[in-house]
Amino acid sequence: MPPPPSSHKTLSIPLSNLTTLLQTLQAALSHPPPKPTTPDPPNALSLLHDSSSLLHAQTTKLSLLLLTPPFTPTAIASILNSISSSCLPGLMSVWELCDARRYSSTLQEEIRALLRDMVTGMLGLAGMVSRDENVKGEGKREEILQATAQVWQVCERMNKVAGMGITGVAVEKANA
Repeated sequence: MPPPPSSHKTLSIPLSNLTTLLQTLQAALSHPPPKPTTPDPPNALSLLHDSSSLLHAQTTKLSLLLLTPPFTPTAIASILNSISSSCLPGLMSVWELCDARRYSSTLQEEIRALLRDMVTGMLGLAGMVSRDENVKGEGKREEILQATAQVWQVCERMNKVAGMGITGVAVEKANA
């Protein structure tokens, strides 16, 4: 039976993939979204809700695995792969589908701000993934909890925006 792969090898590729996707989304957010090319594109707000709900759940699992011994690199890698293969592509698609003519520039800018906050939070959480040991010390635990809370807050706001729709966001902005 071959020896189990090292934690570094097990986490290196999933962590690199996640970071690359987050950086790609971050770069995409600095430009207007491309014009949708499909005649009847999916509803960006439904996709926003579903993707952010899934990201919230995956972030919860990731945080628990990072905070609770024993350190399980294969389980962490599985969650990182899931975020990279489902949550992030969904959220990237939301940005591509969020055409200002269909969803308003107000909603488009709100989604841009939320996605930027999500990228920042996820990059912070990804930076907390230790490749070879359990979380040591209360300071690191607190950092993981803070990074997780930041992602949760963004996910909850994304769900709220998805539920409010164009009109709700416009009213909220007008009342602010």
